[in-house]
Amino acid sequence: MQVKGRLLMTPKVVYGRNTQIEAREGKWRAERKTFLKPAGAARWTCMMLTNNRLGEQMMHNFLNKYVAVCRRNGMQMADPIEPFVVDWRRTDLQTEIDAFMKDCTQQYKLEFVLCIQDNKHA
Repeated sequence: MQVKGRLLMTPKVVYGRNTQIEAREGKWRAERKTFLKPAGAARWTCMMLTNNRLGEQMMHNFLNKYVAVCRRNGMQMADPIEPFVVDWRRTDLQTEIDAFMKDCTQQYKLEFVLCIQDNKHA
């Protein structure tokens, strides 16, 4: 059986200032580009799941870079509100996460929660 086909052109992604990026090896690299319609977050936080004793330091280092990249891409990102580290080894892990998420919605009125985990437990 023969099937007629054709090779499609690689799609381009349009960023701010009408900058078009072509895919290379299936990826669109957007270093130093602003988003076409940048969003933002005024009220947000982060929860990190880890059992690493340096988890809080790792999370703060990551968040500093995350916020910097968002801002560099044109987003209006506030600093996170009271980031939270959860230790995997806790027996009351689900209760602790549930209480944190409840506080996020009721007390802090957050727009979103970024959840991360260290690589050892992915």
